Amino acid sequence: MSFPGAGGQPNLTYALIAINVVLLLAMEVAGGSTDTGVLVDFGAMYGPKIAEGDYWRLFTAMFLHVGFMHLAFNAFGLFIFGRMVEGVFGPYRFALLYVLSGLFGSVTSYLIGPDAIAAGASGALFGIIGVMAAYFAVQRKVLGKAAQQNLYGLLGLAAINVVFGLLSPGIDNWAHLGGFAAGFGLGYALTPEYDVVRSMTGRPMGMTERAGEQAKRLWVVGLAILVLVLGVWAGNASL
Repeated sequence: MSFPGAGGQPNLTYALIAINVVLLLAMEVAGGSTDTGVLVDFGAMYGPKIAEGDYWRLFTAMFLHVGFMHLAFNAFGLFIFGRMVEGVFGPYRFALLYVLSGLFGSVTSYLIGPDAIAAGASGALFGIIGVMAAYFAVQRKVLGKAAQQNLYGLLGLAAINVVFGLLSPGIDNWAHLGGFAAGFGLGYALTPEYDVVRSMTGRPMGMTERAGEQAKRLWVVGLAILVLVLGVWAGNASL
């Protein structure tokens, strides 16, 4: 039994990976992606500059990486989970979920560690893992035991990465947690609802997404943007 959106070309996922690679190469040419000055020049997060009005850094930082290994881990995760989310949610909702999760990761990092220079797609990546966890939580009635197993697997993966982050220096764990929480909440609200398509004999043939259900829940996006604005204001006030 097939699901709407499954099997489509994840072109946006591939485009995001390509953008991250191109920007890393550009930073290497400019002096090195591990150089703090180069990172700041290219748009990494840095609390004092954000407080001065460089709010765009909350967005641009999610496309920058510190070294090739940092990029490799995030690109691999995006290749696995980005394709899943884009296939299920479609490119437009995937873009919305990716960007909002990344921004929540950035704002959380800004609130907790405003003096640090931070960059990476990890907040957005944890966000899309949270989105898939929410998807399987919502679809438990439709997918049954398979959804429950996938949900537990994703929650376990997120927990392992958080523990690894806590034991490793230089990892922005707050961005991970902020991104995952936002992804789960937004994913839960925006997960497609399905109806079973049956043959004339009553045999299940596939699924179709219920029309109009998503529009009823778009207020969640407005609420998320309001929370982000309040988070930035609180971060500014703490400096």
